[in-house]
Amino acid sequence: MTGLDTIIGLLTQYGYLIMFPAAVIGGPYIALIVGFLISTGTFSFVPSVIILLLADIFADMIYYAIGRFGGEVTLTTIFRVTKERILKLEENFKKYSFHTLTIGKFLHGAGVIVLVAAGVVRLSLVEFIGYNALATVVKTILLLIVGYFFGSWIGALRTGLDYIAFGSVLIVLIIGFIVLFARVYPRRN
Repeated sequence: MTGLDTIIGLLTQYGYLIMFPAAVIGGPYIALIVGFLISTGTFSFVPSVIILLLADIFADMIYYAIGRFGGEVTLTTIFRVTKERILKLEENFKKYSFHTLTIGKFLHGAGVIVLVAAGVVRLSLVEFIGYNALATVVKTILLLIVGYFFGSWIGALRTGLDYIAFGSVLIVLIIGFIVLFARVYPRRN
């Protein structure tokens, strides 16, 4: 039994009860799997969206708190971010809080650094939650849609080439959304 089979089995067996902690830990991967399970009738769309949104925002608030209370040391020691980069992030947050958080949400690996940095630069909690929630709604729904329509491929993703192809599709979708978003909401100088 693979890790994927285990996750699908746990979600199928325990349902909504395990979805929240799984999504806090697994983030976007769980959203993709839940999208697939919605397509099979295991879950309903609205309760799944609500649970995934709450879990994602909860996890992001943990990262924010780590930055807020851990300070600059968190970024420099754990994530190896230079002080120059921290100053640049701080400048970006002052000018483009919404854009910085939104881009961070869609860059899964680097996104953690952006979320922690939001706490380090002391972005107001209200602003953080508001902007983050907007980006989370879009990201979660996109991941559920991808999981819903392409989730049947999850079982076939056993070889490295299949993983690369699936990842490429996701990257193209995310880049397409970012480009569309940048055109709809251009920078203000």
